[in-house]
Amino acid sequence: MLEIDFNTGTMTTKKFTLYLSALVFLFASCNTSKDDGLVDKGDPTFTISNDRSSLNARVTNLNEPVPILPIGNARVDSDITLTLVSEIASPTIDGTPVMAASISENGDKLVVSYNTAGDSYGGAAVILERDGSSLEILSEVVFSDTDVSHAILDNDKIFIGGAKDVSENPAWVGALGYINDEIDGNNLIEVQLGGFVTTSLVSSGDLILATSGAGEDAGSGLFQLDQTSLAIQNQTILADPRWTETIGENIFVQNGMPGKIEIFENGSSTNSFSIANADTESKATFDLVDEYIFAATGRNGAEIYQSDGQFQGVIELPEVNSIDFTTNAVAVYGDMVFISNGTTIYVATFENDDDVIPTVAGSLELGDFESVNHILFQDNYLIVASGVGGVKVIELNEETTPPVEGEILSRSNMSVIYFDSEEPKRDRYASYVLDGDINTFWHTQWVDADPVYPHELWIDLGKEYVLTEFRYTARQWGNFNGTVKDFELYVTNDTDDWGDAFHVGALNKTRDEQTVLFDTPVQGRYFRFLCLSEVHGNPWTSCSEINFVGVAAE
Repeated sequence: MLEIDFNTGTMTTKKFTLYLSALVFLFASCNTSKDDGLVDKGDPTFTISNDRSSLNARVTNLNEPVPILPIGNARVDSDITLTLVSEIASPTIDGTPVMAASISENGDKLVVSYNTAGDSYGGAAVILERDGSSLEILSEVVFSDTDVSHAILDNDKIFIGGAKDVSENPAWVGALGYINDEIDGNNLIEVQLGGFVTTSLVSSGDLILATSGAGEDAGSGLFQLDQTSLAIQNQTILADPRWTETIGENIFVQNGMPGKIEIFENGSSTNSFSIANADTESKATFDLVDEYIFAATGRNGAEIYQSDGQFQGVIELPEVNSIDFTTNAVAVYGDMVFISNGTTIYVATFENDDDVIPTVAGSLELGDFESVNHILFQDNYLIVASGVGGVKVIELNEETTPPVEGEILSRSNMSVIYFDSEEPKRDRYASYVLDGDINTFWHTQWVDADPVYPHELWIDLGKEYVLTEFRYTARQWGNFNGTVKDFELYVTNDTDDWGDAFHVGALNKTRDEQTVLFDTPVQGRYFRFLCLSEVHGNPWTSCSEINFVGVAAE
């Protein structure tokens, strides 16, 4: 029989026999237990290191570009660059590296949790400090008998959650002092919870909130622990809670199976809603962004919900059917969504301002057999818990183009090199858009035929320019026949490959010159004006003058 390893998102037989004995543990109610759960720490089976010299021998500073491998037709903004700036090797137990499982942050500090695959127990919590792209290991604690699923810093303590090598109720939370950036091992406080493993921790006022899974019959649920003593103040029994986050007074809890988001306020459930495509295979974490929940849903990718439970949609991934490809975590940065899935991090983008669901545009490959168990953003740094690959820190930069102080370009060397239609029988040539005479104009054919939209014009600028504006002037006399409404603009250095439109817009019915400002400057020699409709819905296109603002490319 198979059991879930909540920290790696893979199926395993690990400790299953031991966990069966935990099924006898059942809380009688959803309120405070008569037994506060405190246990005698006995002989501690952990070691602490505050020797920064030896600890930081595991840190490798790098400056390696991380390419975004394209997927499909969507594209990540070309101004975005990713750089691998640091790698941190895992602690070892008996010479074997433990696996990076999850990450938390507190100011400029990060806490990384580690566990062990297979039938043995063992884990660690490592505290890091980031200063820009530089990382330093401050302190660590390694447990020989405890898997560590999640750890957090708060109020001069490090709180650690996981599973202990005991015959009953292996779900466990411990607390150690954290003073002057060093873990203090003199006063370990411990508590055992119902359930098989503590899956997440979060600080909330004077309490530590802990989730443990998996199974109501095993006593799993959401626990409220006193920060000072770790005494259980309250428990709400839940089927399979795997992750929790807070916003203000609201507590959000994601269940594995059945897939569900539970919302609590002041200790009471205020709302819950089902996750449409949840499965049992992942950590089932989520990222809260404004009023949206970006939830990892195992082999089914990731889903987006409003905080009131309204389903927004599924972020479709290229590979979601293999047991080796399960989505463990989602991290949102601006208009990009990073999704950890197996050994891959997918990058999805909102292509348009009104998009509800982002489209996967590329992927990051971090190496063979490095399962991406958890990701989060700290400022513009993507922190990756990559299993046996340890921790990786990827810097995200968005290159900003300095403003171009352009001027209206001379058209003396410009020429129309292609048009789909013109009307020579009425002297309405395409070349007139560049002749400097506002009284002449291009008009598509109408005497013997009326070719329908789209219509287009290609212009050779004469050399490569950086363009910031496009200017369109409609015909200056008679009616407005052919005056362009909807259009797209393209720039290239190769007329066999125009790529995607860099600007999509609409013009007005006016004889005044109309200016189209570009969001960012574009560079190239050849310009394509693709006309999609006319202000009156007729099949023609007309234009008196076209001008450009920009500078010569260096």
